[in-house]
Amino acid sequence: MLVWSGRGLLSILVFMITLLICVSILPEKNLDYGFVVASLVAGVFSWIFGNKWNGQDARVVVDEKTGQRIILKSNHSLFWIKMQYWGVIFGIIGIVILAQNSIWASILLGVILISLIVLRFANFGRNSLNVSKVNSVEAEREAAIEKQKEIEAERLKRRKEKEDPSRFMPK
Repeated sequence: MLVWSGRGLLSILVFMITLLICVSILPEKNLDYGFVVASLVAGVFSWIFGNKWNGQDARVVVDEKTGQRIILKSNHSLFWIKMQYWGVIFGIIGIVILAQNSIWASILLGVILISLIVLRFANFGRNSLNVSKVNSVEAEREAAIEKQKEIEAERLKRRKEKEDPSRFMPK
């Protein structure tokens, strides 16, 4: 049973399609390299598109009736693991299978995988600026809602002051 949300299923589909293509092209003695290629292609696909699709800015929606804020984020995952992390998992599987056949190639791919992970988290600081933008937008909306509540309270106060409580009394 596959459990996915959003476009998370594409990770497995890319792996399976690439594996079928590699098995049909490669000779039988090199089928291990078909698994390596399929794992690495699926890993790169999952890493790039998972970061792109899951890294989109969150949208803030305000319910008109209750005034409650709802934050909408995209979630593309497979087996409750986000799609970009499947890129790392597929990469590790590919390196392990490649290590059984060629140690030098697996060391080289391991270094490349680690450098990609480091680059991703080095860019994390820039992504936090987007979060601060979302937080500033939320703060502005909260301030606008508070101001609207104050205006409404002031309007009710003026209405009470203008009313004459004895206007319904007989004269």
